[in-house]
Amino acid sequence: MVNKNHLHQWRIGTVNIRTGKDDIKLENCITEIAKADLSVCAFQEVRRLNSSSVKIEPKINDKNYKYELYWCGYSMKRQHGVGIAIKIENDIEIEEVLPVSPRIITANITIRGCSLRIICCYAPTEDDSTSSKNLFYANLNKQFICEKTRKVICLGDFNATSSATLYNSSLRENTLIDDLIVNNNGLRFHEFFNRNRLSVLNTWFTHKKCRRITWHSPDGVTKKVYDFVLCCSWLRQYANNCRVYNSFDFDSDHRLLIADICTPSSKIGRYISRNRTPKSIKLNLKCLQDTQIYNAFLENTVTKLEQIDLLQNNNSIINESFITYINSSAEESIPKIERSRLYQPW
Repeated sequence: MVNKNHLHQWRIGTVNIRTGKDDIKLENCITEIAKADLSVCAFQEVRRLNSSSVKIEPKINDKNYKYELYWCGYSMKRQHGVGIAIKIENDIEIEEVLPVSPRIITANITIRGCSLRIICCYAPTEDDSTSSKNLFYANLNKQFICEKTRKVICLGDFNATSSATLYNSSLRENTLIDDLIVNNNGLRFHEFFNRNRLSVLNTWFTHKKCRRITWHSPDGVTKKVYDFVLCCSWLRQYANNCRVYNSFDFDSDHRLLIADICTPSSKIGRYISRNRTPKSIKLNLKCLQDTQIYNAFLENTVTKLEQIDLLQNNNSIINESFITYINSSAEESIPKIERSRLYQPW
């Protein structure tokens, strides 16, 4: 059990906003993540030129919020594009933001003493070329090269179809699932989190199907799970929940996916206490070879067994009493095995 007095609760989310080239649309998106009280949010299909950042301060219920949005896109065309919105507060320290490509952006941040690397990605669709998919995953795998103390969270739109994401399958490395139905992007997605030893938080919590679907087709029939939150095994133990929220409006066919994480903020918070039952000390049965100990055990056992009422009809009670009296007389008469002391030649 984790010591809750030294933990910090925060939220991270991801959503495909379809387009963010309009300033008004972008401000509305920041307002929605402020309503969700997100510390970090990953955006896909931002569709803004070059790489830059902007500070946006939405006001909700007379309360001011401050977010800084970093994005990465092409220099000439408004296509693809990814971004990371980070809340500006004392508990969050932004160390470095690395625009890798119009499909990948990375941010190194520290949230109340927990060093994190946030990777936002937008994978090619199923119809894209094999070369573009290979290039995307090659660049994505390079982002996992960092210090051991920095924990990695990778989230975004993977455009991958896998039947394992529709139910509580607890996806992680080396997970075997019967009757798995995947497409080409789904195979690449499974290979990706197996290679980097990641856990898919979407599948670690029991939710209804409507809380798992992240993409709704305009025809109102087709529904898919395209967005994922992946993290290392260390962060997984501090994740409290991960689900889709339909109440936030981003003017998109995608839904907001949020993961609730409670990370330790001190050394005491990293300590996990476990209920350890004390080991029972065994009796030294070899001592029964001693005539004095044997006679004492025999007399004690006979005295206790005489207390059993053999006239009662319940055989189970008689058997339990029989076992209880023999064990108690053995503990009283037979000495226990002495633990061997540590040999210290010095």
